[in-house]
Parts: sequence; C-alpha cells; structure tokens
Amino acid sequence: MEHKNYRFCKKRTVVETGTTYFSCVKFRAGCPARLVVKKGGAIIERNAHCCDQDILEEVADVRRDMSLELQDRAIKEFSVAPGVLWQRVFDEFRAKHHPSTIYGIARPNGVTIIKNVRQGATGGDIFRAVEATPRMLCFGHPDLLRILRYPQLTLFIDGTFSVVPKGFSQCLIAMVYDPSVDVYVPLLYVLVNSKSQETYWRVLEQLIMASDRLLEPRDVTCDFELALINAVIEQFPTANIVGCLFHWKQALRRKMIELKIPKEQIADAMKSGKLDVLTVIPAEEVLDKGLRYVRSIIDETETKTKWTAFWKYFVRTWTKRFDMSLWNVSQMRRNNVSMTNRTNNPLEKYNRDFAARIGAPHPSILVFIEAAKKEAHSYVKLLDDIKHGRQSAPAHARSVNVEVPGEYTAFE
Repeated sequence: MEHKNYRFCKKRTVVETGTTYFSCVKFRAGCPARLVVKKGGAIIERNAHCCDQDILEEVADVRRDMSLELQDRAIKEFSVAPGVLWQRVFDEFRAKHHPSTIYGIARPNGVTIIKNVRQGATGGDIFRAVEATPRMLCFGHPDLLRILRYPQLTLFIDGTFSVVPKGFSQCLIAMVYDPSVDVYVPLLYVLVNSKSQETYWRVLEQLIMASDRLLEPRDVTCDFELALINAVIEQFPTANIVGCLFHWKQALRRKMIELKIPKEQIADAMKSGKLDVLTVIPAEEVLDKGLRYVRSIIDETETKTKWTAFWKYFVRTWTKRFDMSLWNVSQMRRNNVSMTNRTNNPLEKYNRDFAARIGAPHPSILVFIEAAKKEAHSYVKLLDDIKHGRQSAPAHARSVNVEVPGEYTAFE
C-alpha cells in the first residue's frame, strides 16, 4: 500500500473489527511509521515520518476497478510484460486519485491476475498469442457439403448473434435449397470476429473449396450489408444477388418509425401490394411512375412533410447507394429467371430454431460445436429418410411473391 509517497506493508487484520494494520516497509531499519485502516475506510497515521499527530483521511479502495483494468489490458497489451503492465496500471490509478491514498492490488497479485487471464485466453498455447485476425472457424458435414456441387443452386447467407461463443462477433450460416427433396439445408456454420469484406470473402472461399471449386450458384439471397454484397459479387460474378425482401421492408419500416410517421400509416404502407410493388415494376419506372403510384395508394394524410422526408431517404439510399437490381427483380423476371425465395425467411427461421435448441445465449465453444454436429447429423438423416420414402419433406413457408397490380398498368 502507498500513502503520501511512502510504501507500507500489511502486518495483520483483525477480522472481528475489520481493522488492518500496516508498517512502513523500512520498519526493519527502525522506521516507526504505522497506519491503522478502519473498517469504514478511515486511516489513522501513527508515528508519522515527520510528526506525531494523528491524521484522519479517506482511503480510495480501487482493488475491484484495478482488477478489471488489469484483466482487460492483459489481452489488449499482450506483448507487455506482466510486471510492467501492473506498474502502468498502478501509476494511472495513483494519478487519478491523487492526493488521496489508494488501496490497490499489490504487484504479486496483479502479476498473477495478468498471467491467469492470458493463460485462459490462449489455453496455454503461446502460438495463439500471435494468431492473426480476423479469426474464423468453420463447421460442416461432408455429406451435406456435397450439395454445393449441384448446378444452379440458390444460396442463402445470414448472420446470427445469440448463439455466438465468447471471442466471436457473429455466426454466419450458409443454407441451400435442395429441390430434389424440397428441403432448405443448412450446410456451413462459420464463427467470425469481423464484419469486413475480407472476412466475408474468406467465408465464401471456404464454401467454394468445400465444393471442390464446383460451386456456381444461380442466386444468392442475403441482406443489404454492403461488405457481404461486395464479397458475393467478387466470388460469384455471374450469380443473381437477391436482396432479402423482408430485410428491405424492415429497413423502410425502421426509417418510418424514425421519422415518427403514425403507426397506422406504417402498417398500411407495409401491406403486400403497396411499397413492395416497387420491387417488381420495371426498374426504369421506379423514380417516376412507380413512386407516384405508390404515393397515390398509401395514406399520407396530415403527414406530407414526414413522407416527403421518407421518399428523399428512399431515393438517396435505395436508388443511389444500393444498385436497384439488388431489390428490384424486374430484370430477372424479364429473363425468365425463377427465384426460389425472395427472402431469407427459411434461414431466419432456422436461426431462431437453432438458438432455441442451444438453449442459452452465447454458449461455450464446445457447446456450440456439439449443437452444430447434432444439427448436421439430423439433416443427414432427414435427407436420407426422404430419399428412401421413410419420411415426407417438412412443411415450410411459401415463397413470397409480389405481382404488378393491374391498376399500375393503367396508372398515368
């Protein structure tokens, strides 16, 4: 313990009273200085170095905060020696609470905390301390990954967060639709700690390698995360990228709520055949006839200013920031490209079911791996049972289909 630039060592603690007695570290040399720290935090100085008066001060107990700081920086400053790191933290706390006396963590205990945290983070493997980022762990069953070799696949990609073990930020799940058995099959679980384009590119590369470089999806359905979209474009330049209709409508809904548009008007606009008409009419008509038509069929009563702000956002975001082909499928229809599903709903539902089967959020890595293994084995069995007539394909939600209304064609 340090007090007024003098260091003291603990001699004893009286449990019954909660009083702790300290002596100057130079007591063997005859220094008579003593400190008595009361249970309430008061400190009495006995036999002071320069006077013999009792001095009453408050002691700042920083042990808990200092412990948390040491644990946090043990990882952030991995290359710093434990003793040096402890001294840095101790000096920072002393400066922060100056001129008060601090009751902190002694050097031996601090060094032990740092070593234990680093041991737990690396599992005793020193090579993990220099592990490159971003980190990525992939899990997939060989029998399921073979489906990636099928031609003209529809690939669904989405991230989930509640099932992610400590040390990772999200779990990406890749799913495909197998038309031979009418089943949406989760193929690959990927734990990552980054949401960069490079990370997504590497995830897609793992899918390609798992297919012996035969994977050439016809469609890729995902949300509107630009880093993911750019990675898909790089890895699958010939694929049709279908932005999830559900995520598109949810993004619009969040903006309406942000602009404080009345709930009734939001509900009206979100009905099928209203806002979503913009996703199926010819893309070249969206900014003129399309917007005029949609504004004519939704309720903007007494909220014109808010709706004008919304439509400015829509044009700025969905016709300039994002390529319209990501959410408007008119060109795909012209080319007679059949879409398996315009939403990520099958994968979103699976994410919820997978999390429910794990049971608790943010499980340990071992619990996650065992859960992924069980999922894979259950789908291997399901596909085999369906192919041999022992079971029918499970029901799943119908694909979302939006048609161009007849009223739009006649609209001027």
